[in-house]
Amino acid sequence: MTLGMSPEEEFWMHRVLRLSNDGSLGKLNWDLAFCLLLAWVMVYFCIFQGIKITGKVVYLTATFPYLMLLILFFRGVTLPGAWEGLVYYLYPDFRRISDPDVWLDAGTQVFFSYAVCQGVLTSLGSYNKYNNNCYRSAST
Repeated sequence: MTLGMSPEEEFWMHRVLRLSNDGSLGKLNWDLAFCLLLAWVMVYFCIFQGIKITGKVVYLTATFPYLMLLILFFRGVTLPGAWEGLVYYLYPDFRRISDPDVWLDAGTQVFFSYAVCQGVLTSLGSYNKYNNNCYRSAST
């Protein structure tokens, strides 16, 4: 592990971005480029026929995440050290509750989640009529 880097930072810098030691981007990452191309092709095929195909796409997009979560769950509990990780998760160390870094990480997670929710609220608000009285709608 590189000194001063967390495992997450090391994975992001050296595996995903594949930065060199001098910080340059280097050559094209073909596996990432292929995944990006595949994602855009899937988006194209989902919307090129308009609303007619959307109902069929929903069957896949609604069930696929649950299937993946189930597969990842069984894969995760069969890895070495999974039991120790579950015990660590289910029986927390309450002595760390006075550690300010724990509260900083918790606050960061709250604000990150809040920022994601703001995008959803903006999107849902765009369905309202322009002159909609949202104060009256919220109070009823």
